[in-house]
Amino acid sequence: MPTHHPLYPVYLNLAKQRCLVVGGGHVAFRKIEGLLDCDARVVAVAPQFVHEIEELAIDNDDDLSLTYRQYNSNDIEGMALIISATGKPEIDNNVFEDAANAKIWINCADDPRYCSFILPAIARKGPITVAVSTEGNSPAIATWLRDSISLYLGEYLEELIQMVSRARAEIKLSGIPTESLDWRSLIENDLIQKLQSGDINGAQEALNSWLLSHGANCI
Repeated sequence: MPTHHPLYPVYLNLAKQRCLVVGGGHVAFRKIEGLLDCDARVVAVAPQFVHEIEELAIDNDDDLSLTYRQYNSNDIEGMALIISATGKPEIDNNVFEDAANAKIWINCADDPRYCSFILPAIARKGPITVAVSTEGNSPAIATWLRDSISLYLGEYLEELIQMVSRARAEIKLSGIPTESLDWRSLIENDLIQKLQSGDINGAQEALNSWLLSHGANCI
């Protein structure tokens, strides 16, 4: 049996970074959308593009440029990340080899052979990002799990994150280490139920009481 190498999960900051997408179909469209959502600067290369990509380029003219021709090796220069979404193994292989030689991270849509990283199925809710991966074995299962998890990402979680983030900042200002505090007890016993029921004031009072009990200032 081949050796299994677990993948190392990581979230990348691609804001203002140049990223290359090779391909002009609907799969490429989804990849371009995902990169633009992260404020990347995208260059797409293909002989032709579906109209959704062309419309996206009109709406994002500063962050998405389209090049109407076949891919060539010079296209990878200056790129932080590459995605190949052509559906043609011979092109994907060429892009992968160029990227590997240049030590640039590359993903090939639906073909783990030509990937140095895997794109997970992603659910977003405000500042929350949940990523699910089967390490390329079954994107359908990853998508199903993503959709199942996203059902639990209620509106109250955004308020919860903001409150706990402010509390963490107050504790740091008070010179108290944050790592050793029992955040889980605070969240599960004092905040979740109140926020789920819409009692923001009650949650804030509970949070202030918790801060005072740990020697920090109230928010």
